[in-house]
Amino acid sequence: MKTRILAWSLLLLSPLSAAPICVDFQSFANGTNFPNGASIEENTVPMTTTRVRDPSGTPIPYGSAQITTSGTNRLLVLGGAAICFDFGCAESVTLDYDNNGGFVTLEIDGDRYEGSVFPGGSTTIGGATVQVGGSSISITSLTSAVSTVCIGGQELIIDNVCFEPCEAPGNEDCFEFEAFGGKSFETGEVIEEDGFSIEVVGFDGGRGAIEGVSGNAAGHRGVEIEMVGAGISFSGFCSSVLMVDFAQLSQGVEVTVNGETVQAGSFDELDGATVGGVVIGLKGGASGSLTFTGVVESFAIGGRELRIDHLCRQPCDFNCIDFEEPPVGTKYSGGDEFSEDGYSFGFDKFEGAGEATIRDDGRAGASGQDLQLDGASISGRFECMEAFELKFGQYASGVIVEINGEAATTNSIENLDGVTVGGVQLTVSRVDQVIGGIRGVLSGEGLFDQFRVGGVDLFIDHLCLTPCPDPDCVDFEMLPLESLFGDGDLITEEMTTLEVFDFQGTAKVGVTAGNAAGGTGNEVFLTSAGLRIRYVCAQELSFRYHDAGGAVSLNVDGSGDPPRPDFAAYDGTTVGGAQVSVSGGPDTGIVTLSGVFQQVSIAGAKLHLDEICFEPCVALGECLDFEELPAAGVWLALEDFTEDGVEVQTRFLFDGSGELVDVNPALKTGDDQRAGHVGQDLDFDNALAEFDFGQECVTNLSLHYGEYSGIVRVELNFDSVVAADLADLDGTTLGGRTLYVTRVPVSGGVVGILRVDGPVVNFAIGGEDFHIDRVCFEDCEPIVLGELRILSAEPVDAVNRRVVMQVEVSGPAVLELRGNTDLAPTRPVIPGASFTNLAPGVFEVEVLRPLGDPRWFFWVDADYF
Repeated sequence: MKTRILAWSLLLLSPLSAAPICVDFQSFANGTNFPNGASIEENTVPMTTTRVRDPSGTPIPYGSAQITTSGTNRLLVLGGAAICFDFGCAESVTLDYDNNGGFVTLEIDGDRYEGSVFPGGSTTIGGATVQVGGSSISITSLTSAVSTVCIGGQELIIDNVCFEPCEAPGNEDCFEFEAFGGKSFETGEVIEEDGFSIEVVGFDGGRGAIEGVSGNAAGHRGVEIEMVGAGISFSGFCSSVLMVDFAQLSQGVEVTVNGETVQAGSFDELDGATVGGVVIGLKGGASGSLTFTGVVESFAIGGRELRIDHLCRQPCDFNCIDFEEPPVGTKYSGGDEFSEDGYSFGFDKFEGAGEATIRDDGRAGASGQDLQLDGASISGRFECMEAFELKFGQYASGVIVEINGEAATTNSIENLDGVTVGGVQLTVSRVDQVIGGIRGVLSGEGLFDQFRVGGVDLFIDHLCLTPCPDPDCVDFEMLPLESLFGDGDLITEEMTTLEVFDFQGTAKVGVTAGNAAGGTGNEVFLTSAGLRIRYVCAQELSFRYHDAGGAVSLNVDGSGDPPRPDFAAYDGTTVGGAQVSVSGGPDTGIVTLSGVFQQVSIAGAKLHLDEICFEPCVALGECLDFEELPAAGVWLALEDFTEDGVEVQTRFLFDGSGELVDVNPALKTGDDQRAGHVGQDLDFDNALAEFDFGQECVTNLSLHYGEYSGIVRVELNFDSVVAADLADLDGTTLGGRTLYVTRVPVSGGVVGILRVDGPVVNFAIGGEDFHIDRVCFEDCEPIVLGELRILSAEPVDAVNRRVVMQVEVSGPAVLELRGNTDLAPTRPVIPGASFTNLAPGVFEVEVLRPLGDPRWFFWVDADYF
């Protein structure tokens, strides 16, 4: 199976244009007359009528704005009048008109045109391009967004006034800085708006201030902030597209994205630049808008004299459940199921009757429908997720969050901020006090395959899940065409990082769409360049190539092989322990490397590459999910089965007094998920299962369990314990290792996760009505002992001599000092010896011996426990 190299990727997205909004006057009755100064509205667009001024600037004393009919259409007739449209923020505006005589006026954001006809061709008015053609006018923002358009005339008819709103992800994800009006803040101060903490920072390391001002220089209505030798900084979010309107009043700007800072005289110097892995786009010049495309998790902007407004973000791409499909009022109770967007969820009671209802009153703080959990919980199981986010409204005490079988209960969901549940770090943010409760966002980061949330009067909505990365290849599709990289640059795509290096000249790597290498879409063209790919461990790698001339090179794990005339010359050879096979010819084909390796470098004088794929080694952290076993399989006493190289044997179960529990023990496969995990599990009928992992030692051992009655027995490193409840063993030591056990009550019993801290050389577990699933482990690092060296042997008093020695040990080990007066095989442990860890893998050994002792021989013994 092909997979992608695990690294950061950036998903470079283009912002989406909002749908046009139109005013066609259809909502007004025929003959409606609007007096001067009338405020009207259609399709959420505010409009105001006003008198029109003649070319000398004198307002016409009499005027009218009246609705008339042409067939089924409504039109607005302006007779010595004008109408102003307040679009707020528009990228473009179009309208239809008919001028029947006299003069006309067109005003855009305060800049006015007047004449006997509208200007022909293309004209700039108020920072917008105006194109007049036939019976239509098109207005496109140039240096800043269009806010207000006024149009008037002596005998003018208009209709179908449409505009495209500014590209923005939505008001709830925009900062408008309205709360800053008339206020000033100095460097170091922190301001709260829309649930985010905004810190005032100095420009270029100095000190400065920001102030909320009016004037709309940044091209957006309302309050904007003016920065004087200062900037703003904030984090705690994830955005795939971030936009901000600006007006630069003097030279000197600074942008920080994801911790990387860049300074420039003006923003046009940053157009197309990549900062913090994010691409900057500019629209306009001294004023306009900036777009940051890519994953933005922290952001700062400032300048010597800079105004900004309308800072908007598009949240990172998630798979979201919005509860929009069921009808309002739909109710669920324990055992019911709910599905949306390919995900399935189940319901269970939390407290009381336990009922869940689809509502539409927005109490979770999001739009549309939400889900009310009234003494109930909703849970889902997944293949693999790495993050989640949901909006919530809590209106009564009592919440449960369960992840990977570990549960946390609390009175208020705010108490979960910073808590780790099931290996997932929780964050509670954007909390607002509302009537009767609180609203906010609960999110988590970490791998999980099971999730549950419930409450007494808890509303949830917009439950967004981030799947673990799908297996894939690096095919350069996410990189913009014509991108160019040089020596030392990093190319990041699909969780993979490729490092560019020089090869027989100055390296240049460009992104093209020629498909010379035989793939599809984008590819890269290397000129005197190479790409270095690092993995934790790979057992196969392949790539498509087209050699346009000159030497090529393959390097595996620093093999240092000399360049060759073409890749065909590598066919059948071994490079750095990897077998190379080449299909195709000297010019075009596919190279495949097989073996076990950690680093591969590919280089060429003129080389096209595409579809770099690799298959990881058999992963550390292997897991037994019992999916390969037959359904309803049964294994009786001393029978065994093997899955993924691990042998599991059925043994008899003995209680704490050593009595046999049942003469007919059995292990069975079940499909009812009683161990709290998906798919098949292993069910115990008065039995014990002993695991032979095929390794001298394993570590990071963990498993999911379900316990429904009777005892449970654990054997670890040849020590054993019997308990009535596995969770009673949480924090105890067995076989020299600490056990960690979670416990979650379910119908008829409990489920949870058992984890063992440290190396394990022997393991067995079982019980009476006991169930396990997903047994995971890693191979231990082997123990390697160096030579034991005596550093000193000096008397400390009239009786004893202190012997000081040193030994190097790699791998996890428990050390003992043994010795004898000769080289006999019997080497008893010497009591009183101490081991001091001086440095990683270096131990000092100290022991006292009587002065009258004969000559001794010392040994250090190392074992995993």
